[in-house]
Amino acid sequence: VGFPASDIKIRILPASTRRNPVLRPRKKPNPISAANAQSMLEASKEIQHPGLESSLKKLAMKSRATSKNIEPN
Repeated sequence: VGFPASDIKIRILPASTRRNPVLRPRKKPNPISAANAQSMLEASKEIQHPGLESSLKKLAMKSRATSKNIEPN
Protein backbone atom coordinates (compact mmCIF):
# COMPACT_ATOMS: atom_id res chain seq x y z
CA VAL A 1 0.00 0.00 0.00
CA GLY A 2 1.73 3.20 -1.12
CA PHE A 3 5.41 3.90 -1.69
CA PRO A 4 8.37 2.70 0.38
CA ALA A 5 9.87 5.49 2.51
CA SER A 6 13.18 5.22 0.66
CA ASP A 7 11.49 6.37 -2.57
CA ILE A 8 9.96 9.56 -1.15
CA LYS A 9 11.89 12.78 -1.86
CA ILE A 10 10.87 16.08 -0.34
CA ARG A 11 12.18 19.34 -1.72
CA ILE A 12 11.56 22.65 0.04
CA LEU A 13 12.00 25.87 -1.91
CA PRO A 14 12.40 29.31 -0.36
CA ALA A 15 9.28 31.43 -0.26
CA SER A 16 11.10 34.24 -2.05
CA THR A 17 14.30 34.50 -4.05
CA ARG A 18 14.84 38.08 -2.91
CA ARG A 19 17.26 38.25 -0.01
CA ASN A 20 17.97 41.10 2.34
CA PRO A 21 21.62 42.07 2.78
CA VAL A 22 23.31 40.92 5.95
CA LEU A 23 24.14 43.81 8.23
CA ARG A 24 27.42 43.29 10.04
CA PRO A 25 28.06 45.14 13.27
CA ARG A 26 30.80 47.75 13.30
CA LYS A 27 33.99 46.72 15.01
CA LYS A 28 34.15 48.12 18.49
CA PRO A 29 37.32 49.86 19.63
CA ASN A 30 39.62 47.65 21.62
CA PRO A 31 39.17 48.34 25.36
CA ILE A 32 42.72 47.19 26.18
CA SER A 33 45.16 50.08 26.37
CA ALA A 34 48.87 49.69 25.62
CA ALA A 35 49.67 50.13 29.32
CA ASN A 36 47.15 47.46 30.36
CA ALA A 37 48.41 45.04 27.73
CA GLN A 38 51.98 45.56 28.90
CA SER A 39 50.88 44.94 32.50
CA MET A 40 49.17 41.71 31.46
CA LEU A 41 52.32 40.51 29.71
CA GLU A 42 54.42 41.29 32.78
CA ALA A 43 51.92 39.54 35.04
CA SER A 44 51.89 36.47 32.81
CA LYS A 45 55.59 35.92 33.53
CA GLU A 46 54.76 35.22 37.18
CA ILE A 47 51.88 32.80 36.57
CA GLN A 48 52.74 29.16 37.19
CA HIS A 49 49.82 27.64 35.26
CA PRO A 50 50.92 27.25 31.60
CA GLY A 51 47.39 27.51 30.16
CA LEU A 52 46.56 30.65 32.10
CA GLU A 53 49.92 32.20 31.23
CA SER A 54 49.36 31.51 27.53
CA SER A 55 45.80 32.87 27.61
CA LEU A 56 46.89 36.08 29.29
CA LYS A 57 49.64 36.61 26.71
CA LYS A 58 47.21 36.00 23.84
CA LEU A 59 44.70 38.45 25.30
CA ALA A 60 47.37 41.13 25.61
CA MET A 61 48.61 40.56 22.07
CA LYS A 62 45.09 40.61 20.63
CA SER A 63 44.91 44.32 21.16
CA ARG A 64 45.57 46.01 17.84
CA ALA A 65 46.58 49.20 19.55
CA THR A 66 49.37 47.47 21.41
CA SER A 67 50.51 44.79 18.97
CA LYS A 68 53.20 47.09 17.55
CA ASN A 69 54.46 48.22 20.96
CA ILE A 70 54.69 44.94 22.87
CA GLU A 71 57.17 42.13 22.55
CA PRO A 72 55.92 38.81 24.00
CA ASN A 73 58.39 36.66 25.95
